[in-house]
Amino acid sequence: MARFVSSALQPIALLWLVVVAAAARHALRGRPRRALGPALLAAAIWLVGGTRLPLELAAGLERPWAGFDVDRLPLADAAVMLGGGLNGSSNGVFGFEMGASVDRVITAAEIVRRGKAKALALGGSAHGAVRDDDRGDAPTEADLLRRWLLAWNVVAVPIHGLGDCRNTRDEAVATARLARELGWRSVILVTSAAHMRRSEAVFRKAGLEVIPAPCDFEALARLEEPAEFRLPSIDGFGWLGAWMHERIGYLGYRLRGWID
Repeated sequence: MARFVSSALQPIALLWLVVVAAAARHALRGRPRRALGPALLAAAIWLVGGTRLPLELAAGLERPWAGFDVDRLPLADAAVMLGGGLNGSSNGVFGFEMGASVDRVITAAEIVRRGKAKALALGGSAHGAVRDDDRGDAPTEADLLRRWLLAWNVVAVPIHGLGDCRNTRDEAVATARLARELGWRSVILVTSAAHMRRSEAVFRKAGLEVIPAPCDFEALARLEEPAEFRLPSIDGFGWLGAWMHERIGYLGYRLRGWID
């Protein structure tokens, strides 16, 4: 009962209850046409926020990479971790807060720790909210993460930043340039499983030999939890947004010639 009351107090659930009440009010007063609009809206909210459909869609992006095993990775010249694992924060002890994709950081560090790569390259964009006392400008995600990795002695290989990368294509181009400078022939690409298809394609388009190292199987992990009845929540809209982001992003990259 307590869980039901808690879910009923969520904004999406309250909105859904109001819309359901409006549809029921029109129906009970003999106005079926007026009830149709609210009823359809209530059904749409329920489908996205109250069922596992959006979660299944997001999990579909991860399933091709399920069963990944770090120990089976071949040796490579470098591991490349794409940005998105942290958010800049002026209140964080290292100038950042870990984000939803923190598994990227853990996976990349473990790959290097197990001796699968001779170097580590970090992607990500600049965080304008955090100022760098040494340089007087905004550090990149790689700058912030490198400080922590070095302070804790997490890895014992050279750490390279890819600069201010606004998207995955920027990271691929920066990695290709670094690979030419340092003579890298192969790289282990670390990113979320849902993002791996697009990432691998754009890195290969940039001329890199890519070994996928997917992580962050969040949707599949959620599906392992037992299903239960609940009122609509914002979670479903987040999963739907993540699925649409990857699908539309892949199409956009193809239209711009960034992937084949």
